[in-house]
Amino acid sequence: MTTDGGAGAPNRAGDDPARPRIGEIEFWCPLHLECWMARRAAPGLVVRYTGMGPKRASAFASARSAASLRLGSRQPSTVVLGLGGALHGDLQPGTVVVGDEVCALLETPAGRRPRGNRATEGTICGASMIREFPASAKVANCLRSAGLPVFLGRLVSASRTVTGERRRHLAADGLLAVDMESWWLAGTRPPPLSIIRVILDSPGAELACPSLPFRLRRCLRTVRDVAAVLAKGAL
Repeated sequence: MTTDGGAGAPNRAGDDPARPRIGEIEFWCPLHLECWMARRAAPGLVVRYTGMGPKRASAFASARSAASLRLGSRQPSTVVLGLGGALHGDLQPGTVVVGDEVCALLETPAGRRPRGNRATEGTICGASMIREFPASAKVANCLRSAGLPVFLGRLVSASRTVTGERRRHLAADGLLAVDMESWWLAGTRPPPLSIIRVILDSPGAELACPSLPFRLRRCLRTVRDVAAVLAKGAL
């Protein structure tokens, strides 16, 4: 997933973002394909490539926070938009999950067993490290009004792909979906308005599955639809 379409070259993770125009919504997408589909939602839409995984997300967030100090109040509302994995079987591919909270899965150090011998191979970060998004309910209602299938709830970010038994244990902690960037991107100052993930894989449809190309096509269309709704200024 390295080819990007749309006008202009994407911002590389960690680059100093260009000065945005006042009053627009800006989308941050971890993958080039997500950027491409989001840009197709509306002419001139500002979409920035953050890069995949915690390291690239952290680098982007640091660069963006530094740029924000220079821009002051001249900043758009930002939305993290991309694909994610479901932790519950009732979240089917194509479902939109809007995060009202995002936490991180802290990997257990080598040689130490997870607490309670759990299969998550890590622990959820403490309450002081959970990022909250007060505008998420409004964002979710906006997307529902446009006819999109939307769930509102807690997200978790992990440093590697979560599959199988790890999904079930994280679901038992009340988490809806998992990704590999949102918690780190949410550390930007000022933070994003909302975190939105479109479900690509689930307990019944893992990434290593023959149906993946069909699911990917469907989910990328949903990414475009989400961007189109929010680009209309419905918020």
